[in-house]
Amino acid sequence: MEGAGHLGFDLTPLLQDGNLPTVETLSQAVSKLDAQIEANAKGIDVAVAEIMRMINELPNSKACESAEQSVEFLNASNLLDKSSCFDSDSSHIQFLLKHVQKHLDNHPNSEERVLDSLMQFSSGEGLILPVFSTAPGHHTLTDSLASLNTVVDATEVAIQQQWDEICERLRKCFLEKLSKLPLLVHSPAVRIDGCNRLRYLHSLLSLYPVEYVWRDYKASRSKLFDKCIRDLIPSMGSGSTEVDTVANNYALLCDILIAIIDEDFLVFCTGIFRDVVSTFDAMNELYLDRVSEELISIIEYIHDATLQIPSPGISSPDFPKSKSEQGILASIKGSIKGGSVKSLDALLLSKSQEEVNGCASFSSVFLHSVVKLVIASVKVEQHVLELHNVGTWKPSVYNKDLKSVLKATSVVPLCVQTSIDAFIVHQPTIVDSSGPGAYSDDADRSIHGQLSRWEWRLIFKKLVSDIARSVETTLLEVATATLDAELDAYSAQSTLPMTPICLQLYGGALDIPPQVATSVAVIFTQLEHLLPLVHVGSTGVFYTVRTAFVDAVVLNLKKYLARLQQVCRDVPERSPLTCLYQALASSAFVSAQLRHYEHVLGKPEHRCIFEGLVRQFSEQTDCAQQQLIEYHKTVITTGILHDAEAHDWANTKAFYEGEQCSFSVQMWNLHMQRLQHSLWTTCPPQLSRDVFLSVLHHSLDHFAHRYARVKPSCKRTAQFRCDLTAVLLYTSEFLFYGSQSVEQLLEVAPSHGLVYGVHNLCCSLLSALVIVTSPLHDLYRAFKRGFARVEPGAEAGHASMSRQSTRLEEAPDGRPGHWTSWIRGGLFPMHCSRISQMQTTNAVYCLVKLLDCQPEPNWSLVIQVLLAKLYTFPIMILTLPSEQLLSQENKTVAVATCSGILCDAAVCQRLHTECDNLYLPFMRVLMHCEHVPDAIAKVAEPVIDRNNLWIIFDADIIPARLDPTPPFLQAIYTLMEPFFLSVIEPGFCAVFGKTTAADTAAPDFSAAFLELPCGCPSNFKTVKGRGAQFSSFTLHCVSAVIGVW
Repeated sequence: MEGAGHLGFDLTPLLQDGNLPTVETLSQAVSKLDAQIEANAKGIDVAVAEIMRMINELPNSKACESAEQSVEFLNASNLLDKSSCFDSDSSHIQFLLKHVQKHLDNHPNSEERVLDSLMQFSSGEGLILPVFSTAPGHHTLTDSLASLNTVVDATEVAIQQQWDEICERLRKCFLEKLSKLPLLVHSPAVRIDGCNRLRYLHSLLSLYPVEYVWRDYKASRSKLFDKCIRDLIPSMGSGSTEVDTVANNYALLCDILIAIIDEDFLVFCTGIFRDVVSTFDAMNELYLDRVSEELISIIEYIHDATLQIPSPGISSPDFPKSKSEQGILASIKGSIKGGSVKSLDALLLSKSQEEVNGCASFSSVFLHSVVKLVIASVKVEQHVLELHNVGTWKPSVYNKDLKSVLKATSVVPLCVQTSIDAFIVHQPTIVDSSGPGAYSDDADRSIHGQLSRWEWRLIFKKLVSDIARSVETTLLEVATATLDAELDAYSAQSTLPMTPICLQLYGGALDIPPQVATSVAVIFTQLEHLLPLVHVGSTGVFYTVRTAFVDAVVLNLKKYLARLQQVCRDVPERSPLTCLYQALASSAFVSAQLRHYEHVLGKPEHRCIFEGLVRQFSEQTDCAQQQLIEYHKTVITTGILHDAEAHDWANTKAFYEGEQCSFSVQMWNLHMQRLQHSLWTTCPPQLSRDVFLSVLHHSLDHFAHRYARVKPSCKRTAQFRCDLTAVLLYTSEFLFYGSQSVEQLLEVAPSHGLVYGVHNLCCSLLSALVIVTSPLHDLYRAFKRGFARVEPGAEAGHASMSRQSTRLEEAPDGRPGHWTSWIRGGLFPMHCSRISQMQTTNAVYCLVKLLDCQPEPNWSLVIQVLLAKLYTFPIMILTLPSEQLLSQENKTVAVATCSGILCDAAVCQRLHTECDNLYLPFMRVLMHCEHVPDAIAKVAEPVIDRNNLWIIFDADIIPARLDPTPPFLQAIYTLMEPFFLSVIEPGFCAVFGKTTAADTAAPDFSAAFLELPCGCPSNFKTVKGRGAQFSSFTLHCVSAVIGVW
């Protein structure tokens, strides 16, 4: 017991929070383990050599050359028998045990200390105690089994009884302590009593066989779980409201169960019960079977309550089991088969609400309760599966050496679960564990044994037909009501009511818009609520629910598709252009969600579930997008850019004295700004960028064709110069909205698509500007020998212009982005193709401007902004006076959630909490940039220097006691908190785990007798209890650590 806490190397701090350490850290850990193994091997060799030397020095001994020969010599010479101690005196043993019993009576709550002292006394003096007691409550030899001729030694029986009494008292103490350990559903940052459970179990295992210890532990855990069930799930009453309450309590029970399973899993990982029961067999026996019983009672109550609900339109309470005979969709399919209608679409607009109501036979509260029950059950099932995967490995690497696990060519035996890509931001969905591969153990092996399937789905078999019918009815009712309300609002206001989407879903790989029509929001909120029922139904009991869900989705969304097509046809004659933006966003969202559902629900029989529906909504999105682009092209070409007075280039009168560009160019700029704002606030980000670039490209193409053919008079040349200069300046700003990276601004390539075309058109406009508006004598002097050569005799000013012109002409092909250097030379230097070639101020401005103009969060660009030019941007922000930072952080408004649809409240609440330290987000991101390990130091050094805080590094200063603590230092503390906890927690567990035992007095065996029962003198020295002094010292150390922290 004592040696268990002094292992040479502990891997526990490396595996905190379930995160695997780096390869370098694991390599160091394995190297230390290898060094310990080699040291132990050398120690064993030295001990064996010393034993052989002593045996060879004995009289009449032979020169033994091996350990085996030495042992044979000892056995043959009977040397051990001659040197052994006398037989133990039974009276001395009885006296020792009575002394222990007396100590237990005089010192309550000293059981753990007594057992520790007994084990130290036994191991230190070489005494063999009757360690394993008989079964609690039983004796080794009973009267019914004893033979008539059996001679029983009364002294041995008395010793055994004394030892059994001591063991029973110790057993009750440890079981009581086990039962009093707190159950923490949400683990704290530092759990001091984390090792107590294992210590108590090890103490019991030192007294009783493992079978009896498992029996007691199982009874204790069963009692705990039964108490949780009684507190959360009382006896079922009547009424649907109570069912919803019980479903919520069942979810809480499952959360508690997960915490209990985690505690037991740590115990089973030690292998102490490996010979008695496997890990997951024990979990099924202790918890999952018990949960199944409670779930059965809840389902039985719901089933009985359902039978009592009157069902209009249904004559028999026994609903058909066939999938083709259920619900309103079955009647529609029957009409199609009977020939009364030709297709499913023909019934979408003609189905009456009476038929929908005629199928209602399952309370909506019951349906919501069933969803909660399914979610909670799947959560437990998935958690058990993840625990099983922790100890799973491939048989091919089972026999590999420990030193080879970190090599690049080896396969790590543990199957680590990977997380979803961080850039694919979407609603987290329960992982399906109902497939055939979820419990497969053909290819993998586990240290915890085979994982048995928890057949909780079969419990819902009675309700499957009712659930399927309720899913159909609920979705039809919700869709019908919300579509009717939307139609009324559209008829009255000529616009679609819109609802924002959760910010964490915005953009991403699915290109989610920031807002959608309210009808779509309501429908998909209901679909997301019912999705767990469908997700568990890929095969088996819930497959009927899955089919009903798919059919209902197809029915409702086809009806909504017809509504969207009508809205698009109404634009712009009967509806404003805003409706087209709204219809585009809604159709794109539906298409993205359907693709997401296909990914979540899988592809049974190698076909897409919503293949036809996804294709129809994708086509509708493309049509709406093209309609929007064509509308803006037409408006710009025929309306905005049409100005007869301003475009009278042959007029000999100057246009506003040549100091103002055309009104059409100004209106085009305002129109593009309004287009960008409407797209960015309504439509999906990637689609918005495509539309914006398409309209911009078409506008520039129109400008290029118009101004390339213009022959302005001498008075209108200034207007020509103003127009093209304004167009190029406006375009240089619009490119920030259309570009996703700095490369698309500086070194554009043909692979960049429309951005490359925009740059080419701007080069054409710049060429027209230079050729038409430059003085002829300057052009002649610069290019009279051709575009590739410059006249050497030109004047200095003219030569400078000529050199710039020649460099432009000599620029390599495929780099049309250098037109920006001529229009905005102060921002974009000549021949600058990388951000590193720009001045620091210009580079930071371009990056921040580009980041601000993105329609969605661009995380790679965020990293580039923070790291560019030796961390200039974070240094600029964090070196501001602290008062300004505090005034900015106080303006942050803390909200509970984003109030958008499909919102994960827990995530949103964490994202929208008030930032109390603006240093923290910058340093947290820099901390995760592992390729630049000195990033935080490079940023912190100017902050310290600017605020004159070098004094905090003085040896006599305790930074944590500064009042107030510098904000940047507080941010460093917050970042280092996980590391502090991983280091402090094992120390706290080691200290506080022995505080109780150390505060009680140990039995003084040296005072009980001067010699051992075998006659040898006693050399054992009892360690005196440290009592209250140790407790006060421990608290003082903890206070000091927390104070420095």
